[in-house]
Amino acid sequence: MRRSCAERRSCGAAPGAALFIALVGALIGAARADELRPFEATYSWIWNGMNVAATTVKLERTGDTWTYTSKSEPRGIGKLSAQRPKTVSVVRVSDAAVQPLSYHADDGTSSYKRTIDLKY
Repeated sequence: MRRSCAERRSCGAAPGAALFIALVGALIGAARADELRPFEATYSWIWNGMNVAATTVKLERTGDTWTYTSKSEPRGIGKLSAQRPKTVSVVRVSDAAVQPLSYHADDGTSSYKRTIDLKY
């Protein structure tokens, strides 16, 4: 019997990676390369009224490539978790297409079982 992610304590990163790449491609593909702007935003994770983590997302341009990073750090009771997830996606954007170049995801633990490294 297969259980959903909500029923398990953790979910594999592969489905998340595919969804993340699709979303970044859709968001970046919706805008022309000259319309994109670098940004940085931080979001708080609230659980039962407590701040348990903060996630910072950033879009940066380096030459003709764009790098989207997401990094989460625990706060308060969230520090009991060993995970410090980080993702990095690099794409090349032109008026014609979005070309993925690489994707890296790491849960921040010493285990390599949940690390993803994709080169396109």
